[in-house]
Amino acid sequence: MSERNYVGKGKNVGKFGNIRIGVKPKQLQQFENSVGYVNLIISEMREEDKYGNKFTVYVDDFVPQQREGQQGQPVSQTTGAGGAVNEDLPF
Repeated sequence: MSERNYVGKGKNVGKFGNIRIGVKPKQLQQFENSVGYVNLIISEMREEDKYGNKFTVYVDDFVPQQREGQQGQPVSQTTGAGGAVNEDLPF
């Protein structure tokens, strides 16, 4: 496992369980994957820091590896309203 790249922190806001996270977009550009996304993980810290932050944000650098002799599974396309195929979905 590689060293984690921490990119922000956050805290609870309001009374509905919302979390406010602060992240600098320029800092994330270096972590973009081949299709332009940056995958982030938000974790609860053991203790609040001196600014009241209870959450930390770091870059998910997991890259799945194919096993030898296996070919990739074809990805099924999702259909939207009326049976139209949505090819622009990021998942």
